[in-house]
Amino acid sequence: MPFGIGKLIGLQTIREFIVGPERGQLMELKDMNSIRGSLYIKQLKKVNNIEEVVEAKLADKEYLNILELQWTSTADGNSDNVLQELKPCGNLKELTLRRYGGRMFPTWVSDPSFSKLTSICLYDCEKCGLLPPLGKLPKLKFLKIVGMFELTVIGETFLGCDAGFQSLETLEICEMPKLECWVGLCNKDMESLCKLISIECPQMVMLPSLHYLRSLKKLEIESCTKLPFMPDEGLTSSIKTLIITECPLEDRCRRNGGQDWEKIKHIPYIEIGDIY
Repeated sequence: MPFGIGKLIGLQTIREFIVGPERGQLMELKDMNSIRGSLYIKQLKKVNNIEEVVEAKLADKEYLNILELQWTSTADGNSDNVLQELKPCGNLKELTLRRYGGRMFPTWVSDPSFSKLTSICLYDCEKCGLLPPLGKLPKLKFLKIVGMFELTVIGETFLGCDAGFQSLETLEICEMPKLECWVGLCNKDMESLCKLISIECPQMVMLPSLHYLRSLKKLEIESCTKLPFMPDEGLTSSIKTLIITECPLEDRCRRNGGQDWEKIKHIPYIEIGDIY
């Protein structure tokens, strides 16, 4: 970063802030409260101390709508404390975390006071084994979670409340090598969900009761090589597109003789393997 960039307190656009040991310390952001739009903070492993993060005062950036926080790898040992102190202003609309190395997410990530937050993407947070209760976020519409290598179960805590994810429209869960099951979905959860995608979850053996998802239009399941069957209750009548590839469900969902065909035959567009 340019030397002394923190003195430009009227600067409104700074798309990337690359953390450095000397130039580009996070405390340079302290008085830059006119920043608006999007901000990508990269190489957070180079943060020298937590005081520097606190001094950045992201919570004072009230015009910031999109925030992406990136670490170089999940081996960065201070990422827990760093992320804890990088809580943004409640006006944020989109949040992305890449290669966060903590084992848990700070509570602010799922704080319902983020009443304008519509999109969250979590990429390659490999050490995290527990999802935050993101269902508490009242306006969240898009959620993509990729590469949480230690996650084994998606349970009720993910929902966060009795009627979780009331605004969620798209949920993508990908590259979860240890994920075995997803449980706890009830009839008041995810009432707005239109698209559900699960890709490369090779240990997953159980889906939740999908018939509760009365707004679901598209279900895609790919490379879930141990998923044996559809939920007993079948799929919601609202679904219009079903795509299943590279998993045992292919044989069970075949038109001619598939054991689960009766559960899915009402769907207008069905793609099973390479058969349309």
